[in-house]
Amino acid sequence: MPLHTALGFIEQAIDDKLIKELLETAKKEKNTVLIIDDMYPHQTSISGIIEKVLKKEGLSLAVFKSRSEFKKGFKGIKDKLRFIILDRRIQHRTTTDILDTINELESFVPVILLSRGLKESDIDVFLRKGISLHISKEEFEKEPKKVEELITGILKEGDYLWEWR
Repeated sequence: MPLHTALGFIEQAIDDKLIKELLETAKKEKNTVLIIDDMYPHQTSISGIIEKVLKKEGLSLAVFKSRSEFKKGFKGIKDKLRFIILDRRIQHRTTTDILDTINELESFVPVILLSRGLKESDIDVFLRKGISLHISKEEFEKEPKKVEELITGILKEGDYLWEWR
């Protein structure tokens, strides 16, 4: 193998190791998951799964139940967030304005949208607004174990969500 090729592999290995170390540091510093949902924790199947996963992974949970709580508290917490779970409707209104605020604050926090009965065209609107992932509440109710595994996977290996925002 030519020397320049071997050096290239060594540089790539060093870069890969450095990137992994930076991601691990970011994960430790970003130890909170934010839920924005006016019905939390009354939807016990959903809140139970989320709390179980976060507790197992040693993460904190913050909950905003209204737009006003979000507006007052988001700036103070945004740098600690691993990701956000956003309900599609809060107080009988769609939450695209919350996504707009997240984007205006240049917060590169992945957002997982929870919804019930959302059409593909509506999901596309939220994707254009910057959500990273959509999970239907029906999925939570039908296959809670599958959703638990998905959230656990996002926490452990979900750095791809960062690339979306």
